[in-house]
Amino acid sequence: MKPCKVCNKLTRSKYGICKRLPECLSAYQKACYNAHAEAYRAGSLKFYQAHREQILPKQHANYKRRGPVYAAFNSAKNKSVRLGIPFDLTPSTMPVIPSVCPILGIKLAWTEGPRTNNTPSFDRIIPTLGYIPENVWWISWRANRLKCDATPAELMRIAIVVAQKVNAA
Repeated sequence: MKPCKVCNKLTRSKYGICKRLPECLSAYQKACYNAHAEAYRAGSLKFYQAHREQILPKQHANYKRRGPVYAAFNSAKNKSVRLGIPFDLTPSTMPVIPSVCPILGIKLAWTEGPRTNNTPSFDRIIPTLGYIPENVWWISWRANRLKCDATPAELMRIAIVVAQKVNAA
C-alpha cells in the first residue's frame, strides 16, 4: 500500500489515488481516463459509427433549432482556440447578416445542403486580429473564397490585370 497522491491516506489503487473523497475520485477518474484515452476515443468512434443513423438526425435538429448564426458562433469560438487567436464575441454581439454581400453585391441566402456562392459566410476582416466585434462581418461564400489567403496587394493586382484584359477585348 502507498499513500494517495491527493489525500495521503493509504491506498491499493494502481494509479496511487484512493476513491474516498470527491476530489480523490475526480483525480482517480482523470488518471484512469488519461491511461486509457486512446481506447475511450476508439470506443466512442465505434459507437458513433454504429449509431450514426440515430445520432445525425438529432444533431441536424439541434442545428436547425439554434440556427446558422449560433453554429457560426460556435465554429468561430472553436477555431479561435485551435489557432490561438483572440475571441471576444457573444451570440448577442454577432453582427447581423445583411441581405446583400458587402463585397460582391449579390443577394445572401441560406440553402439546404452544400454551400452555394450566395451562402452567408462569417469572416475575419484582418485574420490575425481574431474574432472581435470590430473585425468580423458576413460576406458571401464566393467573396470569402476569393479573398481566402490573398493579400490586399494580390487582390488589387488581380483586379488591375482583369480590368486591363476586359478593356483590351
